[in-house]
Amino acid sequence: MEAEPVSLLSPNKAELAYMRACKEFCIACHVEGHGRNPAHFHHILKNGKRISHMDGFGLCNTHHASGLNNFVAVSRHPWKKAFEARFGTEQELLALTRELIGVGA
Repeated sequence: MEAEPVSLLSPNKAELAYMRACKEFCIACHVEGHGRNPAHFHHILKNGKRISHMDGFGLCNTHHASGLNNFVAVSRHPWKKAFEARFGTEQELLALTRELIGVGA
């Protein structure tokens, strides 16, 4: 049986540290070779709800919620399919983020 989403709870110390580390760089910018741009924390959703504060990664404003979908940039919101086609699935980006910041799965 799967655990229920716990995102309504405030992040604990470990979750806060993870989220802070994620906000140091945008994973989409990293994938495209644009360096370590400051980011917002993007929570991965399941059935429209946050899974946890450990299931997410950093995205700069352009890649998070700018609404762009062109040759320059694709925003995760509202363009999830185009975003994942360009950068990889959210699960792949989560795994890459965890690898880059040294956090186990």
